[in-house]
Amino acid sequence: MFPMLAPAVGSPLISAGTATGAPTVDLYGNTWTSTPTIGAIESKTESDMPPYQPTERNAGTITIAPGSTSQSIELYLGTTGLTASTSGLSAYYNRTRTADVQIPLVARVIDGANPSGVWTSGGFAEVNASTMPGVYRLDIPNAAVAAGADDVTVVVRGASGTNGAVMTIKLSSGGLTAAQTAQAVLDAVASTHNNIGSIGAFIQDKSGYSLSTSQTFNTTGSVGSVTGNVAGNVTGTVGGVVGNVVGNLTGSVGTVANPDNIIDGVWDEQRVGHTASGSFGEKLQTNAMADEMLARDLGSGLNAGTAEERTVRSALRALRNKVNVGSSQMVVKKEDDTTDAWTASVTTTAVSSNVSGIDPN
Repeated sequence: MFPMLAPAVGSPLISAGTATGAPTVDLYGNTWTSTPTIGAIESKTESDMPPYQPTERNAGTITIAPGSTSQSIELYLGTTGLTASTSGLSAYYNRTRTADVQIPLVARVIDGANPSGVWTSGGFAEVNASTMPGVYRLDIPNAAVAAGADDVTVVVRGASGTNGAVMTIKLSSGGLTAAQTAQAVLDAVASTHNNIGSIGAFIQDKSGYSLSTSQTFNTTGSVGSVTGNVAGNVTGTVGGVVGNVVGNLTGSVGTVANPDNIIDGVWDEQRVGHTASGSFGEKLQTNAMADEMLARDLGSGLNAGTAEERTVRSALRALRNKVNVGSSQMVVKKEDDTTDAWTASVTTTAVSSNVSGIDPN
């Protein structure tokens, strides 16, 4: 017979040995029926044979991206019926060169309509005792797969009927799908990827590309939207403008949203900020137009500011300011009634009384 097989039913080897010098149990830990059977294994009927327990724990290796969250693993424990509250059952994880950390087990439900279930840290449940006997799902804590370690080892053991299972998780971005990789790249914080010459630094180099500050650059093609001011020219169709157009517009403007706002904005604008030389704002400053009208020469307009100017101001001075009249000259004073504004020759006739001066109050 083969040394590792139990004798067949009715074999003369059954209970034919001696207890002297023999172990109290057979190779698999079964107590001899009475006198030890010749051989390494006691004869048992199929109904009273205990389940086979492997001498080594089930071990496996998977890869998960560091920093992943809400991750679950499947473990083969070799027996059915285990729950989070099974006596002696425990779970631990160990990150590279760190102390082990217990994973408090929590009962969870694996919904047949939703096999992924609802993740909860330490969640533990049998997948399916009929179709996948001995396979269990464990929701590993997020801290176990956080970035900063090369790998993490998960151990579940301690319950009667199982030698437990060991799962080694390699923490590598190689565990990401294409969609997860794209999401990880696009969601990465830009400020942490700025090494000189890197793609991250190139993307963050806003010279000539950023519209967050005033820039000078040309673009060929369409621009979806611009928030801010466009100081140069736009050739083509502009869907809409919110703000000011400083440059020139060649073409037509379809509609202006609420033109009353534009009118109100012009008339309500404060004059103080619009004093550029030659501008309408300058003309509208306090007394600006009055002063300009008073300084306008009545004739050619070329003599304003000279001693012989013929301006509106000079004409009015003779009516309001001090005037001295002599035998041959009349002198019109400026507003201080002291400084000469302009003079005129006087022709007199023989009369009893001559006007020698005018000095308004």
